[in-house]
Amino acid sequence: LSQGGFLTRRDAKDFIRELDAQIVTGGYLDPRRGQITLADFAEQWIDAHPGKRRTVAGYRSHLRTHLLAPAVIPADDTRPARTINLAPMAVNELRPSTIRLWLRALQAKTHEGQSLSPATIAQARRTLHCCLNAAVTDGLNTINPVDAANLPKSGAGANERRACTAAEY
Repeated sequence: LSQGGFLTRRDAKDFIRELDAQIVTGGYLDPRRGQITLADFAEQWIDAHPGKRRTVAGYRSHLRTHLLAPAVIPADDTRPARTINLAPMAVNELRPSTIRLWLRALQAKTHEGQSLSPATIAQARRTLHCCLNAAVTDGLNTINPVDAANLPKSGAGANERRACTAAEY
């Protein structure tokens, strides 16, 4: 590698040309801007949120109990249990795979001995989606990683329909 980190002078010129094009078209994001943690950005987002008081209170509740609190990903046949904490992660480092792990951890989470309902998990996901949409709008990230992270199925055959028996018919 040359001193600048490119194999050839042509590679370096191509990189500069691509960067210039991104700047001209408005597609360039300074990677340093997205280094804000999710916890800090979520606090700014919720403080500036123009929604109704009840909506904002719901968002705050989800932030406190689900988004910014550590969650345990349960052990399986190949891995031990592990903890995922989105709060200290930089906004521009969140990936769909990270969001999927977090959603999986929420499925295993309990509150006062009860598993979280699919509706609660969906609401927490929507809150994170809204927060990260604001990050995209603010130029901290190019995409919202929640868009590519669908809710995991609630169990085997969660969306399958059961045929009724002759007696039920």
